[in-house]
Amino acid sequence: MNQVANPLHVLGCDVGKDKVVIFDSVTGVIAEVCNTQKALAKAIADCGMKSDSLIVCEATGGFEAPLLAAAATANIPAHRADPRKAAAFIRSLRSHGKTDAIDAEALARYGLERGDRLPRWQLPTKAQSDLAQLVRLRADLVQTHGDYTRRAKAPGRGRSEKHLKATIRVLTTRIAAVEADISEVVLADKQLSQTVDTIQEIQGCGPKTALLLTALLPEIGQLNRKQVAALAGVAPHPRQSGKADGYRRITGGRPAIKRGLFMAAMAARQHNPKLRAFFEHLRAAGKPKLVAMMALARKLVTIANAKVRDAIFAPKSELC
Repeated sequence: MNQVANPLHVLGCDVGKDKVVIFDSVTGVIAEVCNTQKALAKAIADCGMKSDSLIVCEATGGFEAPLLAAAATANIPAHRADPRKAAAFIRSLRSHGKTDAIDAEALARYGLERGDRLPRWQLPTKAQSDLAQLVRLRADLVQTHGDYTRRAKAPGRGRSEKHLKATIRVLTTRIAAVEADISEVVLADKQLSQTVDTIQEIQGCGPKTALLLTALLPEIGQLNRKQVAALAGVAPHPRQSGKADGYRRITGGRPAIKRGLFMAAMAARQHNPKLRAFFEHLRAAGKPKLVAMMALARKLVTIANAKVRDAIFAPKSELC
């Protein structure tokens, strides 16, 4: 991920459904702007933002999309902050009070103080966006299909059984239709197709895992091994204070990827000789089974990251 060192001009943006409250760190002016790409683009231009500036907002479930699109169109770097980290920073600045303007000013300060370490948001291509949405939709449909299947098999279903079975048939049809759309999107985009094929070269990573990583971890191949493990939610974090060295826990990251990698790790333990040996070595060293499995999942995503990097993002001269 590209980073801009020490931004001197930051816009802190508190995003709502209908409006965005913007704080300009240079002028100290607070403005309230409609949450549309056109209105936000004008606000960014009026603030005199340059390519070495920074726009900071929180992830809000998609309501930040117009702001990020406006920033990308204007070629202004933006950071979409983790709400938990931003909230902790904001709490550290005040003892009382909460308004949109206060939050916007705090986000601007967050960018000023930590801007050289904050990853810059990258505008996904239409194919990347479509694939991510379809993969998430398929996961939701599969989950619902499983729920209804279990209900249809439970005792005492009575007259509800015919409705449950009808719903299951509809869900089965929709899942197949979504999977067809997923295949169409991947085949139509060279980079997506190459990424999926590259990940599938790893024993233990089947089509579902390859699609999951490609769709929900678009940064794959562009990060170092620690960064990709943290984003995938399989990185252990230290818990040390003084002489105490606590149990390292895996926290954060993207839950859907973590779940998918755990299932892939179970397959790799059975079918990948090198990874099976890695797992058995950890178990022989006294590591609990779950710890060894998560280490195997971490190994999988770092291998996938390296293979995608070498196949797609490495300069051709380095591969010769």
